[in-house]
Amino acid sequence: MAELVPQNVVDRLFTALRGNAPWNVHAEWFVGGAVDVGRLADAVAATVREHPLLRARQGPDGVWVVADGVTPPPVGEMTAVGEPAVEHLRGRLVSAPFDLRRDPPVRFDVVRAREGDHVVVVADHALVDGIGISRTLISLIAHYTLGGRPSVDRTWRAAHRLAAPPAPEHRAEAILRELARRATPTAVRLAREHQRDETGYGVAYRELSAAARAALASAPSGPASANDRLVAAFCLAGMQWNRSSGRPALPFSAGVPVNLRPARTWFEGVCNAALPWPVRVDDEDPAAVLAQVSDQLRPVRAGLYSPGMRALLGYLAQRQELTVRERHALATTTLVSTVPGADVARAHLPPGVASARFYGGSPASPPMAMTFAVAPDAGSHRMSARYLLSHHTAEGAARFLSMVDFAVLRLCEPDGPKVTVLL
Repeated sequence: MAELVPQNVVDRLFTALRGNAPWNVHAEWFVGGAVDVGRLADAVAATVREHPLLRARQGPDGVWVVADGVTPPPVGEMTAVGEPAVEHLRGRLVSAPFDLRRDPPVRFDVVRAREGDHVVVVADHALVDGIGISRTLISLIAHYTLGGRPSVDRTWRAAHRLAAPPAPEHRAEAILRELARRATPTAVRLAREHQRDETGYGVAYRELSAAARAALASAPSGPASANDRLVAAFCLAGMQWNRSSGRPALPFSAGVPVNLRPARTWFEGVCNAALPWPVRVDDEDPAAVLAQVSDQLRPVRAGLYSPGMRALLGYLAQRQELTVRERHALATTTLVSTVPGADVARAHLPPGVASARFYGGSPASPPMAMTFAVAPDAGSHRMSARYLLSHHTAEGAARFLSMVDFAVLRLCEPDGPKVTVLL
């Protein structure tokens, strides 16, 4: 029997953004060993049974049709010789679109490589956000390593409802005016490396260096959190990137997804329940950048999420479409998201795959061209860049992540950031 689930405001937003291009999120498990594909297929079936929206199809009038007894997607299997081949296959996997009228909104693939297997999980962002794809991977690993009969996830319903009372119109309008003020003049875009008639994405990974990890761990406590420093580092790297390309650096903006799930199940629920919050930077001094990022993220971190965010959410939830003004107010240069849950997944790993590493990533629209994600895991921070092949190169994405690493060092100096980099 099928259940009809109305799309929430985030579903509608990402469905609209999706257009004709692939608009997918992904999470990746580098196993450090060999995967048993038969066991993985059983784990896929259990994961799809556990999380109802992974069985959904697009229905009429803005609803998802969630059916029981759906055949789980098959596990794809391919072999790569060398890291460039792995990167190429990863790009192909995240670039393949979904037909949500016919296909499940999730795929599971294994890339076999000499150094170990990569399990790549890709989902359409019209149904699944960064938290949701992370939770999908956690379920997959748990079913693969522990087996057992899956229970059906009940937490997704409350998360997907995004319960927030409609705000007084003047309150929501005031928030939109403030966001629109930040968006004027329009933030600069990341400078493109080239313009080619090429479709699809590339993906670059980099782990934060030992020096940057140590600096982040020992950074002075205060109003700025470790996440603030990471977001500020991406902003500094973006401004440096544009300066080195002879393009304007300011104003720069980063969209930071705010998790709107209920407090007791903050990392549960496979659905869309995160709304990007724009952070704007108008200064290139590292201390000023960090202060501006922290000041703009602190209000939405208050409690679970702020009254301002609730008011905006309640207002937008009543809208079937966003106006140009509302889209402009929420627009950013790029996206910097956190993919949590690796520490939870690691607790389920048997000794044979204890060296596993986790990554994730989000789509990039043509105006952004490159977006970023960070997967915290056991003291490490694994960064990814998703970039349009029509705009950027693998070498450029790797260079950008190196700039982020150095920016973290600049922002974590004991006496406050003060290093100036000559380009």
